[in-house]
Amino acid sequence: MTVTDWQPPGDADAPPPDSAPPPPDDLARRREQRATRRGEDVPHDPYAEQCTLGAMLLDADVREGVLEAVSAADFYRPRHEIVFDALAHLHATGAPIDPVTVGDELRRRQQITRIGGQAYLHDLIASVPVASNGTYYAGIVAGLAVRRRLAEAGRKVEQIALTPGDTAPAELLDAALGEVGRISTLTALAGTTTALAGDTWEPVDLDPIIEGLLAGTLTGPKAEIITRRDGKALIYPAAVHSISGEPGSAKTWFGLVGAAQEITDGRPVLVIDFEDRPETFANRLLSLGVDPSLLLAHLRYVRPEAGMTDPQWARLAVRARDCRLVLIDGITEAMTMHGLSLMDNADAAKWLALIPNRLASLGCGVLQVDHVVKDSESRGRYSIGAQHKLAGITGTAYKALIVKSFGKGERGLTRIVVDKDKHGDVGATGTTVAELHLDATQSAADGATVSPIFGWLETPQESHDEDGNFRPTVLMKRVSEYLERSPGGSLRAIRMAVKGKGASIDIAVETLIREGYIRVEKGTRDASFHFLIRPFDDKE
Repeated sequence: MTVTDWQPPGDADAPPPDSAPPPPDDLARRREQRATRRGEDVPHDPYAEQCTLGAMLLDADVREGVLEAVSAADFYRPRHEIVFDALAHLHATGAPIDPVTVGDELRRRQQITRIGGQAYLHDLIASVPVASNGTYYAGIVAGLAVRRRLAEAGRKVEQIALTPGDTAPAELLDAALGEVGRISTLTALAGTTTALAGDTWEPVDLDPIIEGLLAGTLTGPKAEIITRRDGKALIYPAAVHSISGEPGSAKTWFGLVGAAQEITDGRPVLVIDFEDRPETFANRLLSLGVDPSLLLAHLRYVRPEAGMTDPQWARLAVRARDCRLVLIDGITEAMTMHGLSLMDNADAAKWLALIPNRLASLGCGVLQVDHVVKDSESRGRYSIGAQHKLAGITGTAYKALIVKSFGKGERGLTRIVVDKDKHGDVGATGTTVAELHLDATQSAADGATVSPIFGWLETPQESHDEDGNFRPTVLMKRVSEYLERSPGGSLRAIRMAVKGKGASIDIAVETLIREGYIRVEKGTRDASFHFLIRPFDDKE
């Protein structure tokens, strides 16, 4: 029996209690003939519904699987929906299940006559070829239910399209996608057992998970998106991430570099931009060297000007479903647009549930670009607003710390520092996991309208302290070794003795003083002499 065996209303095809069911090919032919004769085109299979209920009455081991595969609303025949609801109730309460107990429950509900009396429960049992196949029969019922809902949605879409009026095309499309979006959560397919919406409070089956972990075939989440030049990835699929930083910290460029990587590899990228314009975003990607034809083919740019609605979510989900990377720029503006407070933890949770978490549930790696307060003393570990903006991150939260500002005709450097890594594959909290390099020193080629910008993520070469101060550890080691040999050296003497750029050596000396490795004594004429308190070890 297949899911294409659509059956008109009526119980004529149910076999007599004391007879075997007809051969499958003959049964399919009879159903096709009746459907054609009666003009019926509603996908349903009363025989599969009967066998599903009969198996539940017969086999206690089958009931759990059937309850996971279908809901009462999946049954086309009203009498079958009534019986299933009674069976589900008795199972949930732990009561015994057989024709007597189910009949008693239906009489208590005053529904026994609606199913055709007590005898019909025995007919259900008699119709079952193999009770242990009940979950498979339920899969047929669930698959046909999806088809019915799709067919109904199609009829409503047709009505929307054919209704006269001057409704704007965009509004028509929103209404049509809304009809399809209402059934998008019903993912049960024919022949499968898929938990339906509302079943997520049931305990998860841990057997395959534990077996996979023990066998080494199942591991924790691994970052796969936005990679450094050494191949290390920084963004997890199917998770929500964030990067926050001060204005000018190049935090958006972090997402742009990732988008350029995806598009260049021929993969689509969805951008939801709440604070800028499409020409800005497109121009930046072109400046990073993205091929214009690839940009047209794979960049999906959305500039919302009103809050999210169900039809709009249905449209957005279609565009996001095959994207590994989704960028959301302007979280402050996004929350404000939706009437949510930046400072309220409950509103932060509502925002994450409204768009980022839904996108992640489609398998997307979602990167939110956010702001931090300017005062480093009150900044804490995250961006402007409620603490739950960090707590609700299911991937990694980063902050962008400026080492050298980036601008037109300049080279810039920003540290990408971990504030939180949910899964531990990227790095520990406080670790610099990448350096974002941006180089805009080259002029546009003859005839070109876009000046090139070279942007890449590099493995961290030097360390920094928690406040973002650059630590030139190689030079710090050299200065420490010199002062160990020559205590009391002046800054000029250190510059002459230590190999390196003078400005970088000055930073090394300042860092050693700030971190307690060097003390300074003042001499005459404002001279300063440097003494080593303890040797600097770059391994620290």
